[in-house]
Amino acid sequence: MPERLTHSALASLATAMALGACATTIDGVVPPVPEASVPAATVRLTEYGVPHMRAPDYAGLGRGYGYVFAEQNLCMAADLFLSLRGERSKYLGADGVRLDVFAGAGFPTPTPVPNPLSDIYFKATYSEATAAAMEADASEAVRGLTSGFVAGYNEFLAQTPPEERPEACRGAEWVLPITEADLYNRYRLLALLETSHVLSPAIASAQPPSAPQEQATLDLTYHRDEPIAGSNVIAFGQDATDFDGSFVFGNPHFPWFGENRLNAFHLRYEGGDYDVFGSSSYGFPFHNIGFNEDLAWSVTFSTDTRAVIYALELDPSDPTRYMIDGAYKDMTQTSVEIDMTLPDGTLTSQTRTLYETDFGPLITFGPFNWTDTQAFALFDVNSRMNAEVIARLKDKYRCISFDWRSQGRSGHPLGGHDVDMLARDGLALLDHLSIQAAHWVGVSIGGVVGVRLAAEFGDRVRSLILMGATSEKESLAKLERYEQVIGLHANDPVAGADALMPILFGSAFLGDPSLEATRAAARASIEQTDAERMARAITPIIRRTDIQHLLAYVRCPTLIVVGAEDGANGPDRASVLRAGIAGASLEILPGVGHSPPIEAPDSVAELIGAFVERG
Repeated sequence: MPERLTHSALASLATAMALGACATTIDGVVPPVPEASVPAATVRLTEYGVPHMRAPDYAGLGRGYGYVFAEQNLCMAADLFLSLRGERSKYLGADGVRLDVFAGAGFPTPTPVPNPLSDIYFKATYSEATAAAMEADASEAVRGLTSGFVAGYNEFLAQTPPEERPEACRGAEWVLPITEADLYNRYRLLALLETSHVLSPAIASAQPPSAPQEQATLDLTYHRDEPIAGSNVIAFGQDATDFDGSFVFGNPHFPWFGENRLNAFHLRYEGGDYDVFGSSSYGFPFHNIGFNEDLAWSVTFSTDTRAVIYALELDPSDPTRYMIDGAYKDMTQTSVEIDMTLPDGTLTSQTRTLYETDFGPLITFGPFNWTDTQAFALFDVNSRMNAEVIARLKDKYRCISFDWRSQGRSGHPLGGHDVDMLARDGLALLDHLSIQAAHWVGVSIGGVVGVRLAAEFGDRVRSLILMGATSEKESLAKLERYEQVIGLHANDPVAGADALMPILFGSAFLGDPSLEATRAAARASIEQTDAERMARAITPIIRRTDIQHLLAYVRCPTLIVVGAEDGANGPDRASVLRAGIAGASLEILPGVGHSPPIEAPDSVAELIGAFVERG
């Protein structure tokens, strides 16, 4: 079992609330799935066809659900997996279309994407390599559920002759067995639905001006104007209900139709610690929304912008070279080949070259034309604070990274929050993941929370690694300065980013030409954060109380890391932490600012690894 290393900064934390268990009536019985390479599952259905699976391991649970899922949703699922493999043009014709709710402004009206464009995009974006990368990062539970689901789905296909399948795909040759890679790519698709997938036709059609142009037709009205919907969840504990139980209402704003609708099911690991009822989008053998005996959770459909379009200056002599850091650089070229059935029944193939830059793939649609002098690239903005450090540590440690309230992809509660609430959130996450004690790595506010947890709940923190942290409250002068920056950002996000970048990053990061793409991504994430979210994220941090009195109660091994050029909590504040925590050690990183995991990932990973090894 790898050690648990909790990163507390900007990443991803699902909305969770402790709730009581709910009862489920089971009415019908489906015979156990026949013997195969994974254990059989006992499968029961409610009156409305909701499946309940029991099995001795995760693979058995996945197998039971995969079998019933195929039995209930075969045609739609087969169509989805056909799209993910980029084979629509081969089996459904080059003149056909994929009705895609999330391409362009589609939602809730599907956008007709020509099969060739759909296939080119999926072949380039969802491959065996992308699936393998996801599998490498998957937990034992996800791997078992995934392999079992594939086995159960394929068993149903093997046992059901083509002429006995549902009418919509009866006898269709495109109803094919699936692989584990298909499922991992399905997981990836859900993560990208509201970012690069929105512009999937524009990615697939992007060609230099010397090549034949195939302009994508996309209406992005709602992406330019106000968002049409965001998600929410409402939970009521036992004190708020008129029955002996709790209640959770998840409202994720996902379609009630198509492959992204939610499908209800129940998984119970006999003899294990997994007993969950809830729902997920089609093709997921684990729950996006659900509850167990102690906890209920929901997902949210955030209205935040997570993608940025970059205008590129091109080499006048070659439109596949772009300017970066004062010099022209070749775009990365990838050839994609798809099979196509023409209207006359002829089977042929088409090869297209797609182009990638340090900022992301090239796009072409509407006003974003690829000319001799200018092109446009799409960059997905995600939580990247700990990504480089985790990549260096994940093979040895279980690394858990999450977003605080109002940061990254987490919601921003209308009632506000304070540091005490963030500390309780950290404990709730450890409880939810059944982690008794973790090595806590806290950056900035994550470090402040880490001090609170180590002092007040010492049995939950094995060791403490603080970066850019402090135990002191802000001075009045600094508080006024930060509030001015918040106001500046609200009126002019570009000016706000100008003010924040020197606070967050040191001179080496800000001046290194080789870090232009990483620097641009960090700046874009600031500029794209709406004023309300920024205020809700920063205000409780800058108005925190002094906790120097807690330092004497921190008794776990502690490492303090600070950038020499930290514009928020510099070496002077780090020295206060070292003086107050018995046995703490201090490392100062030259040229680094307030974000060591981004600015110096190699040094940070080496420091963390050596410190944890020492115990």
